[in-house]
Amino acid sequence: MEDLLDSWPGTLIVVSHDRYLLERVTDQQYALIGGKVLHLPGGVDDYLAMVESGSSRRSPSPDRETPGNGSTNSAVSVTSQEAAPRPGKSDRQVQRELNKRSRSIERKLSKLNGQVEDLQARMARHDPADYEGLGRLNEQVKAIQAEIGPLEEEWLEIGERLED
Repeated sequence: MEDLLDSWPGTLIVVSHDRYLLERVTDQQYALIGGKVLHLPGGVDDYLAMVESGSSRRSPSPDRETPGNGSTNSAVSVTSQEAAPRPGKSDRQVQRELNKRSRSIERKLSKLNGQVEDLQARMARHDPADYEGLGRLNEQVKAIQAEIGPLEEEWLEIGERLED
């Protein structure tokens, strides 16, 4: 389920007490505290720090604060298609987003490389006289490899940014 949610191309709202799930599949996290929705740029760690300090106003963005009608504390997370860093984000948050995007790319690359291996195995078993069938399989391999190239480049760029 986590892989499906993490690779979802649109926006999702996830409500959960599972910290691992929230950190894995979301890019932005919010908490409903004191009847208000507060943005948590540092994720679950920010929420836990607020709860420990007893303060519901640790550093929420004023433009992210929205009146609600509940009084219980719960974490709400939103995921978007890309985890590209945005201006005004803390270094820790940018690094978190880059790490998340890197892990997502690694999973996609693993899946795509597996598909290439499967297609190559099918080509090896395929009747060599059926050049049209082999051509179709080869086109599928080329299409997947065309997806792999840009993902590998992005993964390398993210790795370089994380090293800085």
